[in-house]
Amino acid sequence: MLPSPLYQQVAGSLREDIISGTYKYGSQLPSQKELAETFTVSLITIKRALYELVQENLLYSQPGKGIFVGLLSLPAKH
Repeated sequence: MLPSPLYQQVAGSLREDIISGTYKYGSQLPSQKELAETFTVSLITIKRALYELVQENLLYSQPGKGIFVGLLSLPAKH
């Protein structure tokens, strides 16, 4: 079986960080450049990974401000 594309690996890692609470609701993610350095991947790979998470409503973008953790990352209330 082939390994997942890099953007899916990065998206998976960020998804886990969001779900685990490493990045909390409303918090700003590091810049795309910082994420690229952290994951040692290209900016294109980071942009694609972030796009995937925005499509899942885990993240949202505020132009000129950054990428933030979105609504679906809130833990379920019981």
